[in-house]
Amino acid sequence: MSFAEQDALLDEVFRRYRVARCCMDQTGMGEKPVEDARRRYGETRVEGVLFTGPNKLTLATQGKEAFEDRKIRIPEGLSALRADLHKLQKVIGPTGTPRFLADSDAAGHADRTWACFLALNAAASPPEAFAYTRVPERPDHYGVGRARFPKGAW
Repeated sequence: MSFAEQDALLDEVFRRYRVARCCMDQTGMGEKPVEDARRRYGETRVEGVLFTGPNKLTLATQGKEAFEDRKIRIPEGLSALRADLHKLQKVIGPTGTPRFLADSDAAGHADRTWACFLALNAAASPPEAFAYTRVPERPDHYGVGRARFPKGAW
């Protein structure tokens, strides 16, 4: 899929839903989409996640706990997502550190699983709080009170 098509899909998601925080794969080719999304939607709303060993472990652990706690479920009929979840395997490396491997096929290599885990990560922390200062009311033409429109002006 081209970057332009990816941008159009992300634009549709931000237009359709009230996205407070979006986590995206920033590894390798993900640098450009993350940079573009941050420019369009703001640094505080878009977070790039590098798929390092420790980050993958955090994402996978959050995902596993969410399924075990029944906080998320797979909708009926989404066999592609279920198949993606079964592709992901935790393997202990020679140094004792866990690694996550996924069989690759025409449908990808557990892309839907990692997208689900990124969404859980984005939802895990509260949205950024924004402070503001109220603008004082404009005085009316006598310099006191509040300016009011004449009755029927609207």
